Amino acid sequence: MLPYLRMKPRHLLLFLFLVLAGFAEVASAQRLNPPPYQIGSPALSDLWVDPVNGFDSNSGATRAAALRTLNAAWNRIPASTTLTTTGFRIRLVAGVSPEASLPNYLESRYGTRRCPVIIEAADGKGTATLEGDPHKRPRLRTQSSRHHDDL
Repeated sequence: MLPYLRMKPRHLLLFLFLVLAGFAEVASAQRLNPPPYQIGSPALSDLWVDPVNGFDSNSGATRAAALRTLNAAWNRIPASTTLTTTGFRIRLVAGVSPEASLPNYLESRYGTRRCPVIIEAADGKGTATLEGDPHKRPRLRTQSSRHHDDL
């Protein structure tokens, strides 16, 4: 006879609880550590943002013709339509972007797997900073920042 079948009812319940808790912990750990997303090779148009040397009247197509604000770059992405021919990669040059230069809402831009909308620090992790009120919840979360204002 199996040993757990000879247990008293309350010990059996404790045993079952511990077994189920172990399964829940494994399942939870698997959800918290998903595999990295493999982006593949999407079609992208770059929009450069340089908070120091850029001008919002520039095209934003190259680093030399960078826009000054993330808001201007965001407004260059077609609104209220699903992107089907090209996605957009907003490349933030090293520097600090003040809160006033950020879009109020990152909405109405519909990227797809083939045509995503990406915001990234062009000069490496930690080189582009998006300022905000430290007492408010962060308004901008990006793939490369892992839920921090500092890219």
